[in-house]
Amino acid sequence: MSLNSHRLRGLLSFSKAIIMNTKYIKTQLTIVDCIMRIIAWGRINLQFFVLVLIFASYCRMDDAPRLKAMLPMLTTVNSSYTVGGTVTLLGTGRTIVVQNNAGNDLTISANGSYTFSSSLANNAAYAVVILTQPTGQTCAISNPSGTISGQSVTNVDISCSIGILSSGTILNPLTLTGGVTTLNGSPCSATGANCATITGYADSTTPDSVKFNVAEGLTTEGTNLYVADKSNNRIRKVVIATGATTTLAGNGTNAKVDGTGTSASLSQPRFI
Repeated sequence: MSLNSHRLRGLLSFSKAIIMNTKYIKTQLTIVDCIMRIIAWGRINLQFFVLVLIFASYCRMDDAPRLKAMLPMLTTVNSSYTVGGTVTLLGTGRTIVVQNNAGNDLTISANGSYTFSSSLANNAAYAVVILTQPTGQTCAISNPSGTISGQSVTNVDISCSIGILSSGTILNPLTLTGGVTTLNGSPCSATGANCATITGYADSTTPDSVKFNVAEGLTTEGTNLYVADKSNNRIRKVVIATGATTTLAGNGTNAKVDGTGTSASLSQPRFI
């Protein structure tokens, strides 16, 4: 080749040399032209020809002749998910132990969000239970079981009561002085010794005249206590300051009927 001749080079080289200062034209090739050039350039084997077909739609020539291809992006798919929720009204210095699927025990000692350490695969079942209740409180779980559906579970919520239930009497730990005091219930001693035999239904502004029947669930907003009076099929409201008790919802009929206040029928409510 003459010192005054040059070749156009890229990934593909043109065979014919051109004289210095000679003009050349770069041409945008069609897909068919591109493939034909590659085959002619090739020493083709079957695997290479398959790749040519796959990438043909992305093939073009530009400033320096070369083959361009776009590869599909790889997407990472999450294959494991966690289970958890939020704890509310857990007393200071108290702990609750929960477990998922009969294992992965988790001790919780503060209000707020919690998450089990073990992850679950998509479509796996979960079942959260309370293994150990906190001292002096009763906690209940909302949405305790289900199936993983492509995302972590965050609504297995735990709500704890502020009072202690002993048969038909609410024992109030808010004003402890060496022991518990009786907030209301009839007739029940301050020690709770004879509470187990006293059941019934009675609202009253006089604490000693109030009666419950297998009350189980209990919660508060700080001013009133709300009691799931199971065997009376009612939700009761107790004013903490006075012990006065009224019926908030339910008419005593064991049924499931929507309504406002005492026009509704409840079926043995256990939690609230």
